[in-house]
Amino acid sequence: MLKKKIYFIGIKGVGMTALAQLYQSMNYDVVGSDVTDKFFTDEVLKKFNIKYFEGFKISNIPLDIDFVIISGAYYQKGIKSQNIEVNEVLNRGLPILTYSQALGKISKAYTALGVSGSHGKTTTSALLGYTLQELGEDPFAIVGSMVPQFGGNARISKTN
Repeated sequence: MLKKKIYFIGIKGVGMTALAQLYQSMNYDVVGSDVTDKFFTDEVLKKFNIKYFEGFKISNIPLDIDFVIISGAYYQKGIKSQNIEVNEVLNRGLPILTYSQALGKISKAYTALGVSGSHGKTTTSALLGYTLQELGEDPFAIVGSMVPQFGGNARISKTN
């Protein structure tokens, strides 16, 4: 069976990087693109061997992509995007999901916890993921910052 291929536009965002790790762990072939600025997520993507392009170009987008996940920084439905890759995938008619839609789709397949509020979401999310791990559970965790115990900003289940 061939791996499904996903292209991430805005892959270096904290949530997008974590989502890319999650999809990769579920045996998807993941590739993406983002700005040339450097973030801690560059090292996370490299550590997990997730290929990405710096800079947005139509030639970055493989022809055999099954679907695209787009960061909210570059796409909002009904609003013309200024990103050439977003416009290209829309012109090609490729199936697209926003970060929120992709996360929602995954959360339907698992028991999910969400942390909301105005302060402490990142810390609380990291503590929940780490505590579940230390209690012998095997959770996925998507966290808004680097978590040393996870080696990145996500904890990937070993038994997904």
